Amino acid sequence: MFACQTSSHIKNTIKKKIYIFWLNKLYASKLSFMIRKESLGMWYCLMKFNLKHSQIIKGEM
Repeated sequence: MFACQTSSHIKNTIKKKIYIFWLNKLYASKLSFMIRKESLGMWYCLMKFNLKHSQIIKGEM
């Protein structure tokens, strides 16, 4: 029984790995584009925040 469970478990794991592999292949381009866009947006926001912050500090000084 245990051997049956492990073999089916291994099969499921392999299926999952193949499935995830193809999902990654499909979404890699989309995801990387989205992540790039997100990180650019975050960077832009940080830069804006830093500029505002530095202006405030300069104004106070």
